[in-house]
Amino acid sequence: MLELDIPPGAEPIGYRFLVEHFHLNTLPHYRWSYVGPGWDSRAFKYENGPELHLYPKSYQIENQPLNHLEFALKHEGVNLLVIKQVLSIIDRQIVINYISSYPTGKYAKKIWFLYEFLLDKQLPLDNLKRGSYVTLLDPAHYYCGTPRKSQRHRVIDNLLGNNAFSPLVRKSFRLKQFEEKQLNLLTDAVVKKYDVETLTRAIRYLFTKETIASWEIEREKPDKARTSKFVTLLQKNYSNSEFSKKLLIMLQKEIVDLRFALEDYRTFQNYVGEEPQPGDVLVHYITPRPEDIADLMEGLLKSALRMFSSSMDAIVVASVLSFGFVFMHPFWDGNGRIHRFLIHYTLSKLKFSSDGIVFPVSAVMLREHREYDRILESFSYPLNLLIRDYQMNERSEMTVLQETSDYYKYIDFTLIAEYLYRCVEKTIHTDLDKELDFLSRYDKIKSTVKQLVDLPDRELDLLIRCIQQNQGLLSKRKRDAWFSMLSDKEIKLIEDAINNTST
Repeated sequence: MLELDIPPGAEPIGYRFLVEHFHLNTLPHYRWSYVGPGWDSRAFKYENGPELHLYPKSYQIENQPLNHLEFALKHEGVNLLVIKQVLSIIDRQIVINYISSYPTGKYAKKIWFLYEFLLDKQLPLDNLKRGSYVTLLDPAHYYCGTPRKSQRHRVIDNLLGNNAFSPLVRKSFRLKQFEEKQLNLLTDAVVKKYDVETLTRAIRYLFTKETIASWEIEREKPDKARTSKFVTLLQKNYSNSEFSKKLLIMLQKEIVDLRFALEDYRTFQNYVGEEPQPGDVLVHYITPRPEDIADLMEGLLKSALRMFSSSMDAIVVASVLSFGFVFMHPFWDGNGRIHRFLIHYTLSKLKFSSDGIVFPVSAVMLREHREYDRILESFSYPLNLLIRDYQMNERSEMTVLQETSDYYKYIDFTLIAEYLYRCVEKTIHTDLDKELDFLSRYDKIKSTVKQLVDLPDRELDLLIRCIQQNQGLLSKRKRDAWFSMLSDKEIKLIEDAINNTST
């Protein structure tokens, strides 16, 4: 349970009441609410934590769970995991009586729909014949999927997924700010500043940079063969390929050693951890159980199709698919690299950038690896507090004994989407723009130096590199070793030409 600075006399309402009343084991909601005497409505935001909302006593709710759920849906957004746990505990007749008492009520219709959607059970109620439709998610506060009408409940289902995997992304203040920057247009503006030859060379370098960084995030250094293989994978345009199980298995085979490639999703329990000393395993993240992975992955694939058809923000979609995939960890090896590949796949598929442009987001993740770890831990840390019933044998093989699948079905990806937006923005400014600018200036330097001394390209590249690495001067040692054929006057002219063009 999160530790909040709750004033004396405060009483929980909404989701917080439901969690405490039913002693739910659930991932934390982004917002908790309390009522108390003598208060005005106030809100507080904790750093890297929840929002705390305080309400005056007039908002007091009787200890009726469905009334608290109605308050939550009205004021606190949607938390599918809490809602499912609550509706599975409450006596079915109480739910029926509540819906029957407000047959055309906005929140009664939502609760009715969510009961049958989440629990996959139909209540003995007749289809509604009248009343306006209500939208399940508020489009002003959530990214929404392609709307589907449920005539039975008079509800418009605009979730991003389905009952096997239904992610949520709130339209936070930061995400709205990022959207206003229109980073896709910024990318096009950067690319258009350079000629085709410079652009081609830069992209070739960025493909390699992305490959190496993607491996080094996992503290591995690929050999030339593996680097070449992953570069080729990035260069292939898979954006026209359907996001499917077949595609994922094919990608896995392209990325991993064939000895560890699978023909299907894993049939064993996977986890991320380390062994500080023999027999002492420190578990960082527990993946879904093998018996749950097929349904979860099918839900993820269907959710992708729904998001692709809904004109959603490309970076938000990439956040859900890439991090949703890595949280599932469906293969033995290669999950992290496929996770980062899916960012490029999604941005390309949704035409975020020009064809052939790769964003080396892995380079940003590697440079700021603590932030990358922190964003992964925003899900894995609270999850680890919930999954305690597991066994480890002498071979460090894990067996999870409790039900866990719902924890992976209803993830809030808002913080993750904010993080990926930051990565893409930094990539455009730091890696894409600067690399193109460097190559453009480098071509000018070579052309200028060529006019002074007609050196072969190999020696010319070496000379420029030696001067640039030594703060604009050619060291005596390297001059004596490699460039003794050049006069003092030529060296001075070349140094000046490089320094003047580099600034």
